[in-house]
Amino acid sequence: MTFWNDQNFEPKRVFRWKVSLLTTTPGNNVPAFFAKKITKPILTVEEAEHKYLNKSFYFPGHLKWDPVTVTLIDDNSGTVVDAITSMFSRSNYSVVNDGDTTNMAPPGRDNNSLATLPKVQMVEDASAGQIVSIEQLDADGSVIETINLHNAWVKSFKPTELTYDTEDLSMYDVEFRYDWASYKSRD
Repeated sequence: MTFWNDQNFEPKRVFRWKVSLLTTTPGNNVPAFFAKKITKPILTVEEAEHKYLNKSFYFPGHLKWDPVTVTLIDDNSGTVVDAITSMFSRSNYSVVNDGDTTNMAPPGRDNNSLATLPKVQMVEDASAGQIVSIEQLDADGSVIETINLHNAWVKSFKPTELTYDTEDLSMYDVEFRYDWASYKSRD
């Protein structure tokens, strides 16, 4: 039987979704309606090339997950900025304020022990290091597919350009890097 004759067939729609950006700080979660768009995880199989005489042979290599970018609407309350910057501050990232370089060490450390951003603190915002969850919805608003990004951390935080040429909303593009994604369909 073909799908166009099946009255119960309903394809997934690209406009029925929500994303959850979880933080451990109460009140710093980004509401789902702040998200304007998001890329779904892309899995790529890298290749290894072997040359023999005048021919090339290719073999499957490592699996690689591409970063996911979510576009979030900025608001007057600072919800998005507070949520993202709290992720950085909890990971011992220290921001220099007003050009004051006298205390550049992360909180709880002295100036002689400057450190890089540790992964364990970047991903500990939720259980199992999961801070990004994408849910696709059906026409009734029920979840039909859940995509979890495991050990996700913020790779870049890019604000939109300010200009007098348009009346668009102010937004942020937040790029997440993660170790792997898991897909779960509705039971």
